[in-house]
Amino acid sequence: GHNAHRFRQINHTGFNFPHGIYGWDKVAKDKYVLHEEQANFLRQAVQMVLNGLSLHNVAVVLNEKGAVSTNGKYMYPCNWKAHLRSERLYGCVVSNKYQIDFDSHTRVEMPRDQWIYWENALPPIIDKDTWDEVQDVLDEREEHSHKGYKFSRYALSGKLYCGKCGSVMHRCKVPRHIRTTNTNKDYVSISWECRQRHRFGIEGHENSCSMQLISEEIL
Repeated sequence: GHNAHRFRQINHTGFNFPHGIYGWDKVAKDKYVLHEEQANFLRQAVQMVLNGLSLHNVAVVLNEKGAVSTNGKYMYPCNWKAHLRSERLYGCVVSNKYQIDFDSHTRVEMPRDQWIYWENALPPIIDKDTWDEVQDVLDEREEHSHKGYKFSRYALSGKLYCGKCGSVMHRCKVPRHIRTTNTNKDYVSISWECRQRHRFGIEGHENSCSMQLISEEIL
């Protein structure tokens, strides 16, 4: 089952969003066109973020203009953030992010170097350069919120930079699993990861970075 699914992803067949996709309409097998009204709301959200508005204000303004989700419900700031973070905005679809573990019946996150990028899979709403600008703005806001007096938790935040690409390092929780004859347990290790590696993986993208994860214990 995994091999068949991966084969379809690698060969760009069976391209499908079962529950629909905000900003696009499906018109044929593996073919989507822009939903002009929703695409226009996304462009407005992008411009407002670049102009300095918060995601809360984006949600309020656009919902007052009639922006609702694909099932007609209110779109919260977290919904707009998910849309603005998605590579789909510039036409790229990322697949193989998760797989189903048939033994434990759980969804497992795949390593980023195994993600599959489908460039030009969708009609773009914005260009790649604009999308990168939006990511920088959102990253800066997240870093700033962690540095503030209210949310300051990690002494190394904003102080570590990747030695390969120069991007800031982020603190992350890495799920681990130990399975031996006498042991079968899950645990979480704390590491610091390059922002470019976290966003684009260690290979397969022009902005990928192969910098290894650094254990917080070692740091």
